[in-house]
Amino acid sequence: MLTSEVAELFRAYTDESDATFLSDADVATFLNIAYKQFRQQVQRQDNFYFATRVQINVANVRAYDLSSTGPNPVTILGPAPTDAKLTRMLRVGIDDSTGNLTSSVYLRPARSSVELTNDIMRYMLEGTLLRFSGVSNQRMNIEYVPEAPSLFTTVNIQSGAGVDIDNLSDYHDLIALYAYRQYAIKDFNSNPVVEVQLAERKAEMTEYLQEGRAFNARSTVIAVDEMDYFN
Repeated sequence: MLTSEVAELFRAYTDESDATFLSDADVATFLNIAYKQFRQQVQRQDNFYFATRVQINVANVRAYDLSSTGPNPVTILGPAPTDAKLTRMLRVGIDDSTGNLTSSVYLRPARSSVELTNDIMRYMLEGTLLRFSGVSNQRMNIEYVPEAPSLFTTVNIQSGAGVDIDNLSDYHDLIALYAYRQYAIKDFNSNPVVEVQLAERKAEMTEYLQEGRAFNARSTVIAVDEMDYFN
């Protein structure tokens, strides 16, 4: 679905004709909040669905500051990062000389400073610092879940001006249903029919994600196997 189509569906759910009570700015805000919730629901089943990665060069240090307020050229935290802002780190790998992700050797996450200090090939995210178990002089791949973009604007929610959202079009009605919750807060009135539909559609999307986008290849099983192997 396009942003305009989701907005139209949301307006149909609200059946609100008073533009002074539900303005275009309100619609865009509610849908952006809803889209964040939609992505969070997806990530509960598949952390890698919206995952991205960056490469950093670590030069003889035990820590790399990922904040845009720090000295490093590649950042994913802080007020103005160079790349999409991080919400959850997934994996850190030592890259080979070709930059080929398939040749990465993954570090293991440390659960404490003690574990980090007393072991090898470990990493830990502490505040904005990506810390390593020893002095590192490598190129690193960071795979992470980025912050959801604010896709919905007062312009692209208008009929004929919509833009693509993501590849989960079959479940984009969930965005409108999540947005209705925000409207219900403003309206001081919940809708049990919307809540039932929301629960049903969440269950259907969860089943789809658990089965995996590739037939007979559940992505959740792969992720669990990796965690077992690297830990």
